[in-house]
Amino acid sequence: MLPGHTMRIAHFVSGFPVLSETFVLDEIQAFAKEGFDNIVVSLRPAQKGREDPLVDLPEDRSAKDLNLVKVLYPDRALTPLGSVEISCREENPKRKSLASIQFELIASGFRFPWELPKLLITASRIGRCADSLEKLGIDHCHAHFAHYPADLAWGCSRLLGVTCSCNAHSYDLWNYQAHKRQRVQAADQVFPISHLNRQHLLQYLPEKSDSGEKILVIHCGIHLEDYPFNPEDSKEPEDPPILLGVGRLVDTKGFADLILAGKNLASQGIRHEIQIIGEGPERLNLEKLAAQNSHEWSTVRFFGALPHSLVRQHQQRASLAVQPCCPGKNGLDGIPVVLMEAMALGTPVISTRFAGIPELIEHRHEGLLVEPASPSQLAEAIGNVLSDPSLRQTFVHRARKKIEDQFNAQKNYRQKALLIKELLRKETCNPV
Repeated sequence: MLPGHTMRIAHFVSGFPVLSETFVLDEIQAFAKEGFDNIVVSLRPAQKGREDPLVDLPEDRSAKDLNLVKVLYPDRALTPLGSVEISCREENPKRKSLASIQFELIASGFRFPWELPKLLITASRIGRCADSLEKLGIDHCHAHFAHYPADLAWGCSRLLGVTCSCNAHSYDLWNYQAHKRQRVQAADQVFPISHLNRQHLLQYLPEKSDSGEKILVIHCGIHLEDYPFNPEDSKEPEDPPILLGVGRLVDTKGFADLILAGKNLASQGIRHEIQIIGEGPERLNLEKLAAQNSHEWSTVRFFGALPHSLVRQHQQRASLAVQPCCPGKNGLDGIPVVLMEAMALGTPVISTRFAGIPELIEHRHEGLLVEPASPSQLAEAIGNVLSDPSLRQTFVHRARKKIEDQFNAQKNYRQKALLIKELLRKETCNPV
């Protein structure tokens, strides 16, 4: 890159913008603050009637705040395989042919036939998408998720001869196997959000590779200024206590265990209200379970999906934030951002020893952890925290410090932006 050149990065996501994926906007904003121009590539089309995605951006994360040049929707440009070859503006030995890229991607799906249709669609998007990105002067491709967005980013980067990186969260990493080894080996940087994910990714690298530099854990984080610390000693306690669960209504969130734990608490004479915020395929089953286990001392309320500002209000009012994540058909969870938010606000947290959660909450230090899928242990933990004000105070102050030190979005995402900036600097110095 020449001096004064403004670096341009393409961010590959599943959809844009997505209400529950504030971390995507936060990361793009961090790149903007480091001087990058940002282009978003969204695999899903804009919602019908909302052709301009920028109108859905939060006020404090506007297109200007994000240095957002353009949002591309490659679904509008599907082409027959091999039908598009972009013209090389200059000779670049790192460029690969479109046909070879598509063949490699599709061939990886034969061992995982249930993934093959999506791989075919992804392969058909590469040519036109890369052509659009070249016209925009892209320097780097970065995927925010480690499945199909990463495949498209990989394909475009190979066709353009530019560097590539990807994040690795949970569902995207554990539930999609086709092309995973090739993605990890071809990427210039991989950013798992937990040490558990990093250990999983290491198996896909050659034994003698320098994985220490290539696969780096960078936790998701939150903007601390959006979550003012308000420990419970400075607010009125709720009566009855509110047990808050937030997340998509899928089996891995464990909300069924929260409902069953509520019945256990009620049978012990502990009055409470369970509030569940989120939508998903398990809603009807959860509502039925709540009705079957109803008790006059245990109220369960479903709020559906809410704007982030309203979720925050519920988090501030809650007596406890409870995220009983567990194994399920949706695979592993990551490190739930809603737990970080509650910890930053000063709301005590209870969760499970599952996925990357112990990296966020050390048992009996920032909160309590129980075994997954154990309503009885969950009820006992809730009862212990509700009955001990001094324990709650100890937890919330330690929890806030943990977020400030390790899960600070501005600090963590800036680190990622600086790593990409250094990668591009080295690429300029050593172009071949």
